[in-house]
Amino acid sequence: MAVKGFTIVVAGKGGTGKTLTSALLVKDQQRHGAVLAIDADPDSNLPEVLGIDVKGTVGDAREDLLDYKTRQTETVAITPEKLFEQKVMESIAEEHKFDLLVMGRGEGEGCYCAVNHILRSIIDTQAKNYPTVVIDSEAGLEHISRRTARDVDLLLVVTDAPRTVDWQNEIQAKVKAMAERAFLARLVAEIGAEGFPECSVVYWPFLTTGRHGAEPDGDTAARMREADVVVAITTYSLSHTNARTGAIEAGGRVASMPEFEARMFEPDGPMAADYLQIAADCQVFADLLTAAREVVVRAPHGTDLRFSVEGRPGQVDAGLYGAEPGMWGNLPAGETYAIPLEGTAEGTLIAPAGWYPYLKEDMVFRLEQGEVVELTGGGAIGDRFRGLLKLGEDDPIYRARRNLAELGVGTNPNARKPDNVLEAEKIKGTVHIAIGDNIHMGGTVEADLHDDFVQPQADLILDGEPIILNGEWQI
Repeated sequence: MAVKGFTIVVAGKGGTGKTLTSALLVKDQQRHGAVLAIDADPDSNLPEVLGIDVKGTVGDAREDLLDYKTRQTETVAITPEKLFEQKVMESIAEEHKFDLLVMGRGEGEGCYCAVNHILRSIIDTQAKNYPTVVIDSEAGLEHISRRTARDVDLLLVVTDAPRTVDWQNEIQAKVKAMAERAFLARLVAEIGAEGFPECSVVYWPFLTTGRHGAEPDGDTAARMREADVVVAITTYSLSHTNARTGAIEAGGRVASMPEFEARMFEPDGPMAADYLQIAADCQVFADLLTAAREVVVRAPHGTDLRFSVEGRPGQVDAGLYGAEPGMWGNLPAGETYAIPLEGTAEGTLIAPAGWYPYLKEDMVFRLEQGEVVELTGGGAIGDRFRGLLKLGEDDPIYRARRNLAELGVGTNPNARKPDNVLEAEKIKGTVHIAIGDNIHMGGTVEADLHDDFVQPQADLILDGEPIILNGEWQI
């Protein structure tokens, strides 16, 4: 897959900080080379935030062109097209490490169509001259319907569909949610196809694996390796699979979105959070985990667990996946995580009722030497895990599933829903613990299972120092 420059479009409702985010991205992306910043909002504010003056806009250049055509005679020294190109180039403000182009106003009240057509042309012709283009778009999602953001070759939207056994045996509400999620993925693919007509958009439903961390079929894995961007709106996570690592090793970017719900797109939802602030918070915790050796996690419902993270770096999932090929993470995002040293975990992990899908009573795991050795409670969900873990059996498959796999810290202030693991593990102030696979995160245990259990109101203690107490950050 060819490595090329990329375009970042900052979109959202008015007053949500788009322009400030755009300015920060312009500064950040200068590490990759010169940046072309485009202020595509009629209510232009990006020049002021960047601290520069502009001499003209693309809208001004268009008006000059219309005036020129009105006055044009048969004996002209320059064609209208050349004149417009010249005026556009003159309107570019050249600064140290970035250039700024302001689109300006449209042709009339409520209409911005001509300037957006020009914007598409400018992106097509000028973007190739810059490693990064940052577009501060107008309020709303009009940049998609107007097709101003489109430089992706292959976008793959994958989703898992219920199997016959799921229709027959699974909880009715869960099967309904799986079907709705598959249709949501189809809608996302249709919007992508409309917004990116020059990009090949493929909607790829496959039969669900039935558990987080299990490999999809070979055809799905092959499709993922071929894609520039993979949007995985699934019920069961593909994050901890060879299919996902194969996709990023091939140069693709992957957004893993297991259990995603449409409401997460709402203005106050976890997708609308300030991801630059999330990234900064995540890095603080990552630095603390990297420096730590011993970890203690406690919670009022009874969790009391200790293990080592010595030599295991803190890692960040902040939702910013546009910078380089091979990037991946969850959406919504907002967590820092580390891999416990295998064989060191001792104590009790409790998954509290209401903090795992369809869990109606507490589920209690007892761990020794890094593995689950006893599991009680949990009702029907507990029975399912007892079947998956096969406690007492020495088969390597089951032992790998019993491994203590991950410590995570939630950092997304807009995440709220406790019984959706994708969102719950991102809730600011929570801690989560996972069992199963960790090799796809930097550990040594490969398993066909990875499940997270979120700890509300938890204490996180690193080398004797309290970092989180009762869900409140102490840093």
